[in-house]
Order: sequence, then structure tokens, then C-alpha cells
Amino acid sequence: MPTSTPQIFDGEVVANSRPAIVNDVIIVGSSVADNQRVDAPSGRVMAYDARSGEFRWSFDPIPHNPDDPASSSWENGTGNGWGGGNVWATTSADQSLDLVYLPTTSASGDFYGGGRAGDNHYTTSVVAVKGATGEVVWHQQLVHHNIFDYDIPSQPLLIDYPNKDGKLIPALVQNTKMGLIFIFDRATGEPLVPIEERPVPQEGAVKGQLLSKTQPFPVGMPTLAPQSFSPDDAWGFTFIDKWLCKRKVEKYRYGAIYTPPSEQGTIFSPSVGGGPNWGGGAFDPESNIMIVPSNRVPTIVPLTPREKAKIVESQAIESLGAMTFDVKGAPYIPTIEPLLSPLGAPCSEPPWAVLSAVDIVSKKILWESPLGDVGAMMGAPFSMMLGTPGAGGPLATAGGLVFIGYSLDKQFRAFDIKTGETVWSADLPFGGHAIPVSYEIDGEQYIVITAGGHSMYGSQPGDAVIAYKLKKSVSYTHLTLPTKR
Repeated sequence: MPTSTPQIFDGEVVANSRPAIVNDVIIVGSSVADNQRVDAPSGRVMAYDARSGEFRWSFDPIPHNPDDPASSSWENGTGNGWGGGNVWATTSADQSLDLVYLPTTSASGDFYGGGRAGDNHYTTSVVAVKGATGEVVWHQQLVHHNIFDYDIPSQPLLIDYPNKDGKLIPALVQNTKMGLIFIFDRATGEPLVPIEERPVPQEGAVKGQLLSKTQPFPVGMPTLAPQSFSPDDAWGFTFIDKWLCKRKVEKYRYGAIYTPPSEQGTIFSPSVGGGPNWGGGAFDPESNIMIVPSNRVPTIVPLTPREKAKIVESQAIESLGAMTFDVKGAPYIPTIEPLLSPLGAPCSEPPWAVLSAVDIVSKKILWESPLGDVGAMMGAPFSMMLGTPGAGGPLATAGGLVFIGYSLDKQFRAFDIKTGETVWSADLPFGGHAIPVSYEIDGEQYIVITAGGHSMYGSQPGDAVIAYKLKKSVSYTHLTLPTKR
């Protein structure tokens, strides 16, 4: 096991989400390159004085001090020798509580945890720290001993949540790649929706891999992504490609969520890309409706013993294709690829991306709408609203609209929050894989989205910022039909 502090190479650590600001302190997370080496760089969160720029404190989700309570959840007594656990999603802050909420990732590496047995706190958790000092106030781990790349991918939503007596409690809602929705009291970390530990699959793990026997599940909450996959779930446009997909699925290990990666190759459903991912959800406090986009194409993850692997240095990442990672210091080489038919279409039933409306009080999904037009993406003269995997997040307005880009068809859409009906759409020059923002000038409301494409999803890269002005509608009580500015 590596014990020295690793050198950080150019490009291994970057900041790619906006920082949080709480009571004159700026808190900055980071993105640590996945699956490069076991002794990956630290995922430290750094804090600075917003006025002077002076360094204030840092917090490392990998505990290195044996006296840290989290160290007892690592078999070796600390997390020394591993990195990651970083915060690449956007953080949230509560000014009155002086708390910053950190959505953390897995420790290195993503799919093999040999040598780091235990739950591995504070990784794959929501960690609440004091803005002034970085002191941990509470933490809740959402995946134990993460070997699934199920990072906590999205900004925690800070809302007021009614308890059983109707009293509003300051709460935190966390969406996850697994499609599981967790809700906590944001002052104490107490679950406001009960959490139970359920047994998860144990068969098929590679040699040296140690698994958590259980994982946490919120009780009674709906899920935002399918929680399993089998040959019976294979889909195709025709009988032939459905049959080919079924044959392909049968070659791999499959089953319920948390089926471990294997030498044979394991079908992950939800995918390593979600379910929900970066961008997270939006919340309407009047209706208690949360809006969340999610991907629904499974992925295949085989682990190849290093001595059998053929590693190509600087292997190119092809659009929606397989990615192989030479994880330095690990005995297995992971590959990630989407579950596709020989025709190139997903082997899972569409829609392949959806926008879901969840009443988080009644714990029901109110509607789901496909997110993305495959026909438009392919340049076809007809529409095929089957959903396209993507990235980005929604914006909910007080007028009852939800704006979102997300999809690969370069469309920017507005949905009616009550019905899921698409009430407006516009062409973007590049994919809008961002979160829209809204502002007001002289009583007029504007919506802005950054359209920059997305290399991971094969969306054409670009550099555009598009603004729309909202017209007041006669037929709606809310604002509709933006016009491009």
C-alpha cells in the first residue's frame, strides 16, 4: 500500500463547479481524475477568506488522523494510501447555521476496493462542516465501500420540509446516481425519511474485493431509475435486435442494484452515469414538487486482471464508446461501456432519459416526460421522443415552468410543472448541458443558459450564452413563450 504523499500531475485536479460562500468564507471543491492510480491526489476541500483571500481551513474526505472518528471505518485505521473522495458537484450552504454541505465521491479507485476494506467514511456521503472552521458537524454515508462509481453527483437541495405535524423543518434533499432520494434535517443530519440497511448482492466479486453486505435505502421514496436489469429487460426496435440484445445481456453478470463488478463483466443499472447526475434537481415550495432529470441506459463494467489486460497508453475516449483505465497500482483494469445493440441503440427500453416530477411529501412520482428527441439528434425529418442521455439541470420558476437543456438534440425546453407538458422549445447552437439561471430587470424576467456541448456524451463543443425574455401569457397564469435576446 502506498504511504507517501503522491505527486500531483498536471490536469489531475481541477475545480469545475462553482464554490459555496457562507458568512464571508469561500469553499472550493475539486474534480480528481478518475481511475488513474490507487494513490490518487487528495480530495481536500479548501476554504478562503472572501475579503482578504487568506487561507482559512481544509477538509479531507479521506481521514488520515487515527483519532478522527471516520478512521475506524477503514480497516487499516486511516485512509492513508488512497485519494479521491473529492467534491466535484456543487456544494450548498446555510448562512444561518454556518454550515456547508459537501457531496463527496468514492475513494480511489472507482471499481476495486481491495486494501481499503470498511465503509470508508467520509466518502460517498453528505458531510456538513462549519463554514468558519471546517469542523464536521454531521455526515451521512449514502453508499458503503463504494466500488460502483456511484459518486454523490449533484448539489444538495436546501428546502423547508413539512413533518407529519405539518411543521416546516429546514431540510436537505440529496439526489444520487442510484436514483435514490434521501432527505435529512440539515441542522442535525437526522433522516426525515427513514433509512434502512438492506442486503445487496455479493456474488461475482473479483479476488481481493471486499463488499458491504448492506446498503442504505430511503423507505417509501420512489426511485428515479430502474433498480435492476436482466435478459427479460432487453429491448430492440425489431425482434432481431431485441434478440441480439438479450443474447448480449446473457453473456454478463446482471441483477439488482449493487451487483459488484466482475471479470465476466457486470451490467450496472443504474448506470455509472446515473440516474440523476450533475445538475441535480429543482424544487417548487408551493407544490412540494421536485423536478429531476435522469439517464436510463445501463453500463457494462468488466474488471480484467492486469496480467491479461492490453493497455493502450493515452487511449482515446470515443463518443458514447468504451473507456478503459490503467489504474496504476491496482490488480484489475476497469472498462466502462454503455449497453448497446449491434445497431448502436441502447438495449434498454426507452425513454433513455426522463424528466421526473416527484411530490416529496406524498412520496409519489406525478409525471415523467422523455427528455430528448432522437429523431432531431439524428437529423431525421420526424420526431422520436425516446430521450437522449445527457447532463445538466433544471430551473423551476415561481410561475410554474421548468426550463432545461440537458439532451443531445440541442433543444432548450420549458415544461408545465403540474402536467409535464412541453409548452415551449428553442434550438440551441450547441448542447445546453448546464443549469439555466433567471433574473429580473425593470419588471421583466429573463432566462439564460450556457450552451457549450459535452465531450463525454459526444455533444458538439461550443461556446455560447443564450438569453431569453419571458412574455406574459394570457392563457397561462405563469410566464411562457420566451423570445431570444
